[in-house]
Amino acid sequence: MDLMALSKFLFVVIITLPNGSYDTSVTEVIECPPYEIVHQMMNYKLEAKEITSWYADCSTYPFIEIKKTPA
Repeated sequence: MDLMALSKFLFVVIITLPNGSYDTSVTEVIECPPYEIVHQMMNYKLEAKEITSWYADCSTYPFIEIKKTPA
């Protein structure tokens, strides 16, 4: 059994809806989206009163993968 380390970009979004509930999303991406674009999209939703708050982050996260070797 071989262990292989790899990193993946994960884009995390948490929004608060007008009824007080939360909606979350975690998506694997090839590269992090520009903050300005995310900020513009989320603030548009705030102004339209579709959401009441938001948080977004994109970072690399380490993962360990187990590679099976033929017996």
